[in-house]
Amino acid sequence: MQNFNYLLTLAIFAFVGAADEANKIINCYFGSWAVVQESSQFKLESLNANFCTHLSCVNFDVASNGSLDALNNPNDANIVASKRAMTLKRKSSYLKSIIAVVGGPKTNFINIAVDEIKREIFIFSVLTLLIEYGFDGVDLFWPNVGRYDGDAYLLNTLLSNLGNAVKAFNFSLSISLKGELKDMQQWSKITDLWKEVDYVNVMAFNYTDTFYHAPFHKDKENSVQETMKYLLQNKSAPASKLLLGVAFFSNGYIVKKKERSSGKNVVKLYQSAPYRQISYNGLCSLLEETEFWYQKHLEATYIKYGGIFESFESPMTLAVKTDYVYELGLGGIAVWLLEHDDFVGGCGQSYPLMRLIHERMSCELDYDG
Repeated sequence: MQNFNYLLTLAIFAFVGAADEANKIINCYFGSWAVVQESSQFKLESLNANFCTHLSCVNFDVASNGSLDALNNPNDANIVASKRAMTLKRKSSYLKSIIAVVGGPKTNFINIAVDEIKREIFIFSVLTLLIEYGFDGVDLFWPNVGRYDGDAYLLNTLLSNLGNAVKAFNFSLSISLKGELKDMQQWSKITDLWKEVDYVNVMAFNYTDTFYHAPFHKDKENSVQETMKYLLQNKSAPASKLLLGVAFFSNGYIVKKKERSSGKNVVKLYQSAPYRQISYNGLCSLLEETEFWYQKHLEATYIKYGGIFESFESPMTLAVKTDYVYELGLGGIAVWLLEHDDFVGGCGQSYPLMRLIHERMSCELDYDG
């Protein structure tokens, strides 16, 4: 069992970093729903504007014909939330870009790619959104490439045409991809993806073949190292275009305990999918009163309580991953989601995970906020 606040302090100050390197991108996703709901305690306006170089608003839905739903509703939650983000940008020279995250888990980009009319509608809609509401760029939320059979060239066409269109207006283009190796292998065949985008958010967490949230070292097939190694060894994209994704939530599983003859407890997980996922701000209160474990051989953390095994991103694992960003020369880090951090400081200082990331990745921070 370890003292969590003590380890948090060690993780912040343990880094002897590359302070003279150019600043990395720190792309912070936030959910529009968390910003606009009256019952939400998350106040984007109270965020220290120096915490992020990019704020990415999740997520603008895409209709089946390729149009964006938000364009038909000026009171759309994403529009309202993004305007608040733009107010923050005006307060900080560190916050560079406000990004519209287009698409969601149910968006079928392949159907858009294979239909010329839908492609044109989609590209026109994206440009309209960016120009009309003052965004700096667009991010395609496309975790799984899907089945494209022989239509890879049409996916390349969509990405190439979209890239040409947004760059003509000096907007940025990025994409958010799931970090599973099987998905990376599929994406590596879409050659124009890596040429057209300014950066790729590699969502190296929530792996499906391990009970650990986002192990740095390999538990089974997938891990943060294996994901990034594959991308770099296959030269899918230069390291400077890759942002390492981290997520501020846990994966919790119900466990069964069986006694060995030695008398030691054995934890047997018997679910194939998480029993629940809890944001860090809902988890941190448990960390001072619950046994806390760090698996050094995986660089992964978890707690066990009440028959639940809960694996999560911790200060120790974030320290390893921020070091890794510099070690590989990556473009930066992508955080999912801001509102999942302890933003009210219920367990100590507000935004502990974001503060840790910035303490280790930048020397231009003002922590008054």
